Amino acid sequence: MDIRVGIAGSAGTGKSLLAKDIADKLGVQYISSKRITRPILERLGYRWDGSMQVEEFLANEQCQEEILDLTEKAHAEAGNFVTDRTFVDIAAYTIAMNTKNVDFIERIECKCFASAKNYTDVILCP
Repeated sequence: MDIRVGIAGSAGTGKSLLAKDIADKLGVQYISSKRITRPILERLGYRWDGSMQVEEFLANEQCQEEILDLTEKAHAEAGNFVTDRTFVDIAAYTIAMNTKNVDFIERIECKCFASAKNYTDVILCP
């Protein structure tokens, strides 16, 4: 049976905790969004003790494209999984943070919506 569950929602809603719990109960891999974004932040010199919010730091197009690509790769490699970041989240973040580049937004939306069809289930944490 295929299990590809995405937990969607805003920061601080408990997505990671819920995703870990579901993955443990189903006996499948948990894919953490931090596993994908932390190496990008470290490579680019993000200062954890600085005043800039991590969301602002990752708002540039190159970071968003890399997050999308690495998320697609992690999902493909895992087979069955539960994740705390979905392609729906990536699309929403891109729209919220890149209001000036409509072509970029449309390209990311298309990739995200095509990839989102691969989930067996999506759970929203409002």
